[in-house]
Amino acid sequence: TSVSQISIGDKMNQNVPAISVLIPVYNVEEYLEECVESVLKQSYQDFEIILVDDFSTDKSRSICETLKTRDSRIRTIYHTKNKGVSASRNTCLRAAIGKYIAFVDSDDLVKPNYLKEMYDIAEKTGADVVATGGREYRQNEKGEWTEGIKIELTKEQIFLTENMTERLSIMSAFKLSPTVWSKLIRRSVIEENEICHFEAIQFEDVLFHFPLLYSAKKYVITPHESYLYRQSADSICRGATVEKTRKAVRSILGCLKSVENYMEIMSDIYADNLQLQYNTRYFFAKYLFES
Repeated sequence: TSVSQISIGDKMNQNVPAISVLIPVYNVEEYLEECVESVLKQSYQDFEIILVDDFSTDKSRSICETLKTRDSRIRTIYHTKNKGVSASRNTCLRAAIGKYIAFVDSDDLVKPNYLKEMYDIAEKTGADVVATGGREYRQNEKGEWTEGIKIELTKEQIFLTENMTERLSIMSAFKLSPTVWSKLIRRSVIEENEICHFEAIQFEDVLFHFPLLYSAKKYVITPHESYLYRQSADSICRGATVEKTRKAVRSILGCLKSVENYMEIMSDIYADNLQLQYNTRYFFAKYLFES
């Protein structure tokens, strides 16, 4: 399927699943099948999977085609040129028809109760966003996976208040990262507020999560640890070079500038609230410099 073939009419003619699992794909032939299989093994089965291949140069596209034949819930979309992960996520969003959205990176895994835990909480509480923890795994030079840090957000379920100063303070205290994975998001919140990923920029998650923070009326943090975040030996997050470092610094500064722009746009909230200004800058800067 090409991007141009997706239309509102197509969405309306399809059976609507509870959850759209969105997986951007680019040169992940080693990990893609295992990732998708971990989603297919979910205890909660009312979902669709959308795979967007960003013009991969390895066997990722053919793997997408093979996976599609195994399960009718899998849809595939192919970019005709490489556009980057943000563009792939935006393509996923335009194609999604589920009540909720769950992003999964194509080299990561999810535990069998990943969707059910978040879906049950969202339905019970009316949450617009449900965030969960997980576990980090790192790959050494021999290709072996070793267990890394435990991404434990909280010991018990926490409801974030609508007070933005308190919300950001709590999120910083519980080390909740502004990533798109490990979260279940109500799709209507994304569409009604026209939230999308900034393309051709690193750390784009930050700029997606910022407006989401202010648009979500109910935001819940859970004690579950169901997302398995894997950092491969050749991950863009590792193996720093001078050029990669320079690019990362430029991206960080660009993101922080965009955060400042958001605060200017929302001057009715920020103008006279110095504590909110501080909490916002601290929360996003902390994440960016620790990534």
